[in-house]
Amino acid sequence: MSLEELLKVRLDAMETYKIFDRSIQSKDVKSQYALKCCDVLSLLDEISLEEEVLLGVKDQKACSKLVSIITCWGIVPFMRNALGDILLKKYNMKLDVEFEDVSGKDMTEEELRNQYDIYDCCQTQLINLVCTTKRSVIGNLIFNSHFNELLITVMNHYFIPPQFQSKIDLDYLIDHMCTNDLLSGLLRTISDTKNIPELAKTEASKCLYKLIGKADGVDRLFEILILQHSDGPQSDIPLSISSLEQISMLLVSSPIGISLKDYYLSVCDQLLKILYSENSKNLKVKVASFSIVTLVNKRPKLAKKLLIEPLIIPLLYYNTTEYKFVTEKLDIDGNMIIASENDILNSVEGIQKLLVGNEPSHTLIDNLFPAFIPLYYLYQFSAQSVSNLTTSLLEILQTLSRLTEVENLLLQFHQLFENSLKPSSALIRLGPTGSIMVCLSNEVVRNIFDPQLFCSFLKGIEKTELIGELFVQIIEKHLLLKKQLTEGFEEETEVPNESAIKELEDLEILYASLILLMMDCFGDTILKNVSQVLRFVKVSLIDSNIEVINLGLSLLLHMLGTFDEERIELKNVDDELCLSDIKMIIATLVDHQDPDISNLSLTIKMRLLNTYSKENVRDSKSKSYQIFDEAIVELSDELLPVRAKGMGQLRSLVLMDDPVALEHLDTIITIFLDLLQDEDSFIYLNAIKGVSAIADIHPLKILIKMADRYSCSDFNLQSRLRMGESLLQVIRRLGNVFPKYANYICKPIMIVLRDPDVEMKSSAMILTSLIAKYSHLTLTPFIYQLFDFIIGTLQFEKEIQPRRAVLVLVSDIIRSFGTNLTAYVDVKPLKRLQILVRDIDAKDSDRISKGHAGMILEDLSHFMFL
Repeated sequence: MSLEELLKVRLDAMETYKIFDRSIQSKDVKSQYALKCCDVLSLLDEISLEEEVLLGVKDQKACSKLVSIITCWGIVPFMRNALGDILLKKYNMKLDVEFEDVSGKDMTEEELRNQYDIYDCCQTQLINLVCTTKRSVIGNLIFNSHFNELLITVMNHYFIPPQFQSKIDLDYLIDHMCTNDLLSGLLRTISDTKNIPELAKTEASKCLYKLIGKADGVDRLFEILILQHSDGPQSDIPLSISSLEQISMLLVSSPIGISLKDYYLSVCDQLLKILYSENSKNLKVKVASFSIVTLVNKRPKLAKKLLIEPLIIPLLYYNTTEYKFVTEKLDIDGNMIIASENDILNSVEGIQKLLVGNEPSHTLIDNLFPAFIPLYYLYQFSAQSVSNLTTSLLEILQTLSRLTEVENLLLQFHQLFENSLKPSSALIRLGPTGSIMVCLSNEVVRNIFDPQLFCSFLKGIEKTELIGELFVQIIEKHLLLKKQLTEGFEEETEVPNESAIKELEDLEILYASLILLMMDCFGDTILKNVSQVLRFVKVSLIDSNIEVINLGLSLLLHMLGTFDEERIELKNVDDELCLSDIKMIIATLVDHQDPDISNLSLTIKMRLLNTYSKENVRDSKSKSYQIFDEAIVELSDELLPVRAKGMGQLRSLVLMDDPVALEHLDTIITIFLDLLQDEDSFIYLNAIKGVSAIADIHPLKILIKMADRYSCSDFNLQSRLRMGESLLQVIRRLGNVFPKYANYICKPIMIVLRDPDVEMKSSAMILTSLIAKYSHLTLTPFIYQLFDFIIGTLQFEKEIQPRRAVLVLVSDIIRSFGTNLTAYVDVKPLKRLQILVRDIDAKDSDRISKGHAGMILEDLSHFMFL
């Protein structure tokens, strides 16, 4: 028996189950059989709804067979080739003719409509079994096992000629099918990589995004996806990162077939509602917060506008100066409530949920950071009033602080200090439920900043670098404010009015209290931030204000005391350079006119030498090392005899040419040169002995260092003059050996010859005279420079002392060079010199100058026959 004959027999037998009186006529036996299968399937659905029916395995197979027959013989012949092929392959069935022949072009319109009616009837019957609100076991079977195939048949709607299209399309499914079921089915279709063509997936994606964009679409989507990855929204088992990423990417991906703006408006609004409404332990909240962070990272501009700004706007009302809205909500004092308890609670808990449990996101932190100052004020109020938001606010602030760059955080802190003293219209109040609300005050109010609470907050951040940097900046701002308030503002700066000056005075007081509290709370921490302290000390030491210099010196001394006798750890080259500069500045401050600064500088200098002279680790100390260490310690003693003893020990090590003295020679030279400036003659004489001892063993090193200090204008006048006297003694001590080292000190002395100070100029001329006596040839590279200086001085200088000194210098140069002078100097400058000297001899009122002039004229005539 053929298939058609068998189907006719079965059709006659199935007449009993006819429950639809259809006017559809078809000559095709398979189409008639598909319609009859629809009748049977509908009857089974009706029975299963009336009675509790359980389908066995054979029953399920039978029902699935009915669905496959209806699909392949009643629907597929009228489908687009690509879509129909998928279903035939799925059900392992074939058609006798091609699709185009079944829906052939040679048919009349009435015959064609009749054929499409079969397609419409079969499809509608299957779809309605799934879309009904009360689905039977038959409907569930079709949904669970055949929904993808049904969805493919729905896609065919868009390829049927308009006049034959049925009412079944994706919009029909959205309107009539349970949203959760449809979402679940669509997700299965999209995730099927083998059996579903890209065209069907595209249409399914369109439908999916339409559903997500509905009022409760995101919530329902989360329910379905969470069930797929866990035991449900209330499960205690957290979702894996990969699961969260899969869920969030569905929302972040660009929607297909709908307006991007409308979609994200709806999705972002739904995400915020979930964030606000659910308990933080609910998995929906976890997914929502993760999705928001993902959206912030992937689409920062859009997320900032649609998610972050609505989230933090109630907090920003506190910082707003202009309020463009009016509300009828008033507190008990009649102040307008601009951010209710619920608004603040939603914002605070929402931010907390985003920050806790998600991967750190710098984009999120940057977007939330504008709310930092309002959050801190809310925290301060909450801590003082024992609000139920204190813990949450503190956790948010600490998280933001730890994930923010130090520079940005410092800017926020300074803005926080300054804003705390400015008048404001916003007022933080405790609401009826114990939470916080923000009101618009009828009067201007000031917020009292609590420095003690701020220090406690800083301690919880646990950022050592931040604390040290903030402390230094507060000191700098405090000193600047104090200077402006006492000395006045610069011309370029706009002079503030009285109220602004009052704010600055209050800010200066606030800075002072913060300095004291931070020193008390973080003293050791601050002082161990070497880079920051050194930078501040260097700036303060070059200030003209004595108080500022004292502050810098005190801070440096405290830092050295904090490290005891251990070496201060310098982190980089900048630290080393900064400390080197500080040492040089300290050396000049030893001779400061203020005795406190001078004494403090000397103490620090000795402490620095003591600290940086020692090795960090020594396996065993030799006797020389012990002598050296004892001497360094004794040099910082207050008693003069003890200091002198230390100097004597160092001198002995140098004279013995001890390896320890050689190793620390630069340090020893620096010590003795510094002590040459000491006002006490006892110390000065011992320093001279030390310099002489070094000159005997290491003449070149001591000469170079002395000449450098002598020519350096950073040292004060008295120090430089003493250095000149010491150079004079060293040169005389070297005697005939000096020419070997003369080249190294000539250039610095030539520099001092041009010094504006008369005493320094005279000192340099005396040294030049001495060089001329011991090593006149060393002066030959500078001979014309010398004669220019000599002629200029004799011609324009009116002071007696430099004129006498220059005449002595001329006499020594002429006698040193003798008849060879003309080999190094042209006759022209010599004749000019002779004219000037004759003029002094004839007209000068100073008898000593006239005597020197006469001797020079005699020498010139004797040696050069001018």
